[in-house]
Amino acid sequence: LIKYYIAPGLNLRNPVQQALIQSFCQNHSEAIECLCEAATTHPEPSVFVLLGKIQMKAEKTEVRNIVLLGIDFPIQLISKLTVLCYIELACDAFSMAIRLHSSYPEAFYQRGLCRMQLRQTKCIQDFNHTLVLCPSHFQAYMGRAAYYGSKGRYSKAIMNCNEAIKIHPNSVKAYFYRGILKYQNKTFKAAIEDLSKTIDLDNTCILAYYNRAVCYHQIKNFRKVQYTILQHHRITLLNEFEEAVRSFNQVLRLEPISVEAYVGRGNSYMKNGCEAALEQAQKDFLKAIHLNPMCMKARICLGYNLQALGKLQSAWNQLTVVIAIDSKCDTAYEGRASVSLQMGEIFSALQDINTALKLTTTAPLLTNRGVINQLMGYLSSAMKDYQQAISVDPNYALAYFSAANIYFHNHQFSQVSLQKIYTVSMLSSENFFLFDFINKYCRHEDVF
Repeated sequence: LIKYYIAPGLNLRNPVQQALIQSFCQNHSEAIECLCEAATTHPEPSVFVLLGKIQMKAEKTEVRNIVLLGIDFPIQLISKLTVLCYIELACDAFSMAIRLHSSYPEAFYQRGLCRMQLRQTKCIQDFNHTLVLCPSHFQAYMGRAAYYGSKGRYSKAIMNCNEAIKIHPNSVKAYFYRGILKYQNKTFKAAIEDLSKTIDLDNTCILAYYNRAVCYHQIKNFRKVQYTILQHHRITLLNEFEEAVRSFNQVLRLEPISVEAYVGRGNSYMKNGCEAALEQAQKDFLKAIHLNPMCMKARICLGYNLQALGKLQSAWNQLTVVIAIDSKCDTAYEGRASVSLQMGEIFSALQDINTALKLTTTAPLLTNRGVINQLMGYLSSAMKDYQQAISVDPNYALAYFSAANIYFHNHQFSQVSLQKIYTVSMLSSENFFLFDFINKYCRHEDVF
């Protein structure tokens, strides 16, 4: 946890101002001390509300060491005890604010949140009281919706979301939560409408895409599932790419000669996929190799990068260098096989895959060898590879897809388990073409 410090020459006589600055600087213990002092000298409701809020904020950022009679407690239990301690302190502070000012809606609302986290049913009374004092309190309706939703009273929770949306018609949170509640209430089409509205309001809301896909799955609209998951996947990749690049940039600012950081940032650019990102990735891999010419990871990544840019011979040469340095690097053999296959050198690809399989046995390697055997016309050998891949990893979607292709080629339709292909493809973040495969061959809804 990074903490900031107040300049020694800064003169702040007001304890509340000191507390606000200390809290902003993540120094929550000092902020709480300042507010306790302020509450003693000026016991005003606003001071207690602020104290409660900072105590709630502190439980998210601080875990104090607790020694309980010398007993070695698990860290998860210690963390939970610490969190509960802070929430109870916050609840007490809000109660004090209410005693001083019984018509303060924000104090009732905040205490309701504390009580809900402490799993106290009295929280609903605080939310109700908040709305009596302030009928347009958006967060109180959302608090009630969350409470009723946690108790399985979905219809009542939805009614509170309705009221919240009347107050804030463009609330992403309200539409999203109402969509989730409607899903739980098994009104899937209505849930889809709310989740679609959520996406219209915020097209980067990853959970909305995911849950909408789940709803489409429930009503057996698999084409919509495919479209929604592809949208979700694109947004996820974009967010992950940007976040990863920012993280590696920070590392490189602190340590400009970090080979791992250059390789990591290069791989992040590779995931973006556009030509500019691929070229930037190449610069990072070359920088890593310049810093450490024996870095196998950087050379392998550069090989894949050159392949993605269409420079197949250069990619093949780079992977060959890796094999010359480390003859037992299975990843290099797999990569070179992929390049050879793309260059039309099928037999060379088969040799490299066989060498890689002598070093390690994985579902992707077995599936790749199956694809090569299938291209060479050895369908029985290909099927054995796919079946072995499935036995190694029962959730490897591409193996099911490849085996199903052979069954369809041989008109063995009864052998194809479309349910299994669909199930494992739902677990895969990359094999979205499986949905096209399913949509292409499914002719009856009851196939699933």
